[in-house]
Amino acid sequence: MTDIAGVVQRYYGDRPLLPRIDDALRAAGVDPQAPSYRDLWPYDQLHSRGIVGTQEHAERARIRAGMYVLDLGCGLGGASRYLAAECGCRVAAIDLTPNFVEVARILTARSGLAGRIEFRQANALALPFQEGTFDHVWSYAVTMNIADKEGLAREVARVLKPGGRFSCNEIEQGTGGAPVFPLPWATDEASSFIVSPAARCA
Repeated sequence: MTDIAGVVQRYYGDRPLLPRIDDALRAAGVDPQAPSYRDLWPYDQLHSRGIVGTQEHAERARIRAGMYVLDLGCGLGGASRYLAAECGCRVAAIDLTPNFVEVARILTARSGLAGRIEFRQANALALPFQEGTFDHVWSYAVTMNIADKEGLAREVARVLKPGGRFSCNEIEQGTGGAPVFPLPWATDEASSFIVSPAARCA
């Protein structure tokens, strides 16, 4: 059986993240040791449409001040920082890849938001939180790396408070046939699990 978590960690894990972000910030005239969270937007929104997509997701999900939100698959923590700073939320964030979590913590501390966001390295299929913890679970461009959609749904439902909501923005299988690799989230089918909208709702 394929170690899917290991494949995903290896795919995302071997990247010189922080030096590249620091270089880009310097080139933009920003001190990498003291950026604002908005200075990071060109580099930390690791999904289609960047910060505009994050903003629209938050609006459509009806994120409100005071919510406790879980950012599931947080990457560099861009959405987490947006939810904390712009929406007034308290945020817990998890990602499968240790180096992403490390850089997310560093960028969050540098931008002055460390007291509002907690980052952990964890698997979305075994969330390290108690039942009924969160008002909202947020996910953006994550489930295409998760084969066990039912297991993910169970974990999300478990950690949500009664009446809590889950929002996700994901890439799905269209009508054009099988995907052609490599793709931004996988080099081959070993860690790519996109499904059609009909299959997702089945």
